[in-house]
Amino acid sequence: MNRLSMFAQSLAFKPFGWFGLFSTTLWILTGGGCFFAGRQTTDRLPQQHRILVPVSKERGVASWYGPGFHGNATANGEVFNGKLFTAAHNELPFGTLVRVRSPKTGRWAVVRINDRGPNCPGRAIDLSEAAAKQIGLKRSGTAEVVIEVLEPMMVFR
Repeated sequence: MNRLSMFAQSLAFKPFGWFGLFSTTLWILTGGGCFFAGRQTTDRLPQQHRILVPVSKERGVASWYGPGFHGNATANGEVFNGKLFTAAHNELPFGTLVRVRSPKTGRWAVVRINDRGPNCPGRAIDLSEAAAKQIGLKRSGTAEVVIEVLEPMMVFR
């Protein structure tokens, strides 16, 4: 421990006297936060975070869109881009966020539903090329997946 940090710590434990004069210096030297009677705290007010929580789960076979669909209109009116994390599902509303996980590889991707499909019987979801590459089904073309519908939840810390 160098002399400067020892000096800063000695001032931090004294709530009166020189503490008021050096409080800004202490804040910079310690990397942020607020000292009060020798205890550092970085939270002054509760912080709000948005997390995605799975609300339903299904298993099925996933496939992916080929490059021939790039640039075409999707069912919700967007132009399809294979480099974005999007997917097609027959029942879920447009804009729904879904985590698609491959039990075989353990890899997953969060995609947004923006199209209807797949049109092949026995398939549960069609993924964009980027999402298929992320979970490791681009080469095989199809794979067994777990589909989890995600909803936002506010968390206060």
